[in-house]
This record gives sequence, structure tokens and C-alpha cells, in this order.
Amino acid sequence: MCQWDNRNSGEYTVSLRETLLEHADREIELVGHERLSLRALAANAGVAPSAPYRHFKDRSALLHALADIGFVQLIEGYSRARALNASPQDQLKAAIEVFLNLAKNRPNLFHLMFTSDTLTGADNSGLSWKSFEIFEILVSNSLEIDLYLARISSVSLWSALHGAAILHRTGQINAHKFGITLEDVISDIASRYSSKSTLKYF
Repeated sequence: MCQWDNRNSGEYTVSLRETLLEHADREIELVGHERLSLRALAANAGVAPSAPYRHFKDRSALLHALADIGFVQLIEGYSRARALNASPQDQLKAAIEVFLNLAKNRPNLFHLMFTSDTLTGADNSGLSWKSFEIFEILVSNSLEIDLYLARISSVSLWSALHGAAILHRTGQINAHKFGITLEDVISDIASRYSSKSTLKYF
């Protein structure tokens, strides 16, 4: 619970915002972003119902801040992949695994970030684009092409990964139906972006 600190009220302000986001980050996987409310988060944090509005002008602002948590996780994961002492192809595969893990382990946050109407076309913080830029560099290095040519390949790969993740989320990709797993599909997609020679077959 946030406590007021008379010595430095700014500490309370920062702590409250972080506390609310921590609660929202947990709650979204339990109830989905559609049922998140500032009033409920205030109750969980033990503060007045009006307190969250010091940091989020409305529910939409909260959801945008929550999505930013996910994009920061992607940026950090992609950056770790890029820093690996490995081939560019293996670095890209590591980045793909980061994306896959987010989709599998945080499905409701993933939904908020990529498929909800809440964030459609919006990137107020620039973090969504930043995550894509790092991904694009990884694709460019793996295919040994410049960034201009890598743009369409990056979007194509991202689209394939996103589609596979959504099909898995809705139960369309499963071992019972096809005899393969999501990991099998992702591995196949990744292999097709390991060099220019294989890209043409995708």
C-alpha cells in the first residue's frame, strides 16, 4: 500500500503510479483489459477512488501505460538477443522466442498490445515503434540485407508470428488438431528467415 511521506510528497506520487501499474499488470491476466477499472485498482492499492486520476486522466491512459510495460519487455528482450555472442540467425531466433513467450505467458497483455481496439494505430510513447526498429535490425542482419529492404521482410515475419500466436490463443493451432505445436510452427517460420536463399520459399 502507498503511504504518504511528508518529507517528500514526490515519493508518494511515483510510488502510487508504480503500485497501480503493478496491480493492473497482475489483474489484466486474470480479468482481461476490458474489465480493468481505475476504481478497482484504487481499492486494491488501498487509496481513495480519486487517487489514480492524479496519474491517469482516464482508463484509456492507464491501458496505454500498461501496454508500454509490454513493449519495454520486448525492447529489453530484443536487445538481449541482439547482444548475444551468436550468429545473426540465432540472434533473430532468440528475438522470435521473446515475442513467442510474451504471447504465451502474457496472453491478455499481448491482446491489449496488438489486437485490441484500445491501442489501434496509437503509439503515444513511441515504444511500440522502438521495439519494431530493433526487430528490424535483427532481420536485416540475419538476411544480410540493408534496412530499406529489410522493412518488408520484417513486417512479413512479424505478421506471420502474430498470426501464429493468435491462432494458438484461439485454439486453432494445437497438437490434437494438426499433430504439431506452436513451437513447431514458429521454428519453421524462423528457419525461413535465416538467409536470403530460403526467404523466397516462404
